[in-house]
Amino acid sequence: MLEKVAERVVAGGGGREAMLCVRGLVVAFGQVRAVSGVSFEVGSGETLGIVGESGCGKTTLARAIVRLIEPSAGEVFLGGRDVLRASSSALLELRREMQIVFQDPKGSLNSKMRVGEIVGEPLRVQRIGSRADRRVKVLSLLDRVGLGASSYDKFPHEFSGGQRQRIGIARALAPDPKLLVLDEPVSALDVSIRAQVLNLLADLRDELGLTYVFISHDLGVVRHFCDRVAVMYLGKFVEVGAAGDVFSFPRHPFTRGMVGSIPTLDGRGRGEDTVGLTGEPPSPIDVPAGCSLHPRCPVATERCRIDAPALVSLDGDDLGRIVACYHPV
Repeated sequence: MLEKVAERVVAGGGGREAMLCVRGLVVAFGQVRAVSGVSFEVGSGETLGIVGESGCGKTTLARAIVRLIEPSAGEVFLGGRDVLRASSSALLELRREMQIVFQDPKGSLNSKMRVGEIVGEPLRVQRIGSRADRRVKVLSLLDRVGLGASSYDKFPHEFSGGQRQRIGIARALAPDPKLLVLDEPVSALDVSIRAQVLNLLADLRDELGLTYVFISHDLGVVRHFCDRVAVMYLGKFVEVGAAGDVFSFPRHPFTRGMVGSIPTLDGRGRGEDTVGLTGEPPSPIDVPAGCSLHPRCPVATERCRIDAPALVSLDGDDLGRIVACYHPV
């Protein structure tokens, strides 16, 4: 049921051809299911935001998509090609088209390598161009991300956090990918720098026709940066729809709680959380039966405690919204 619903509704993207297709993805670490049967598509040129509480599985999902960690089950297709069953040589070729930008710009850069080496490493690994060609490409990328040729021979510690993230973005762009997975790309940066990096990412998306999977806990950023948003809770998607629709009229109780926490200019939340979620998320080692939100949800019924709801389109909702809830608000 879930996979059929996902094929029909989660595809979204304004009718765009799917660049990324994920089906029933599971990532388990022993008894913990960090990602539990997630299915979605991202259209070419689209930006899908994935939001949720810390520990819900967002980063694990991001790394599984690009096979930095091996999923326990499921399928991932990039432009119709099977990522999870690709051989080592085929995966190396696929990595030209999918890259990831990490949350920590300092930790993701080798402190012993110069910037020119860092940005050019994907080109060297992929054996793209001669050494001279690679230098020209790297200089062009550094200029594109706003660092300039003077950065080429410097080390990462000589740069600010925002500049280091630009280095990470330049490295991700080096092999000319079609898909970028952005794992909290601005959360470690000062507020004033976040806007600059986001503007850079938006410009690159428009200029290069990139497709983004944008992982973030900053709901305000997701609302304005993403075309669609998927809300994740304890390893599963609970609501998916156009970003404007989800944030303006959230239907799942957990989504309403998140939206209600977005601060306003007067320092208070928006007040959307009329369902009154309580408590903390349960341990991922001991996920409750039925709907995993039911211990925190005041509208939960006996059915919620027994049967886990599937992602389904709502009656009368012509906006492409899908929600996993028996009592959508």
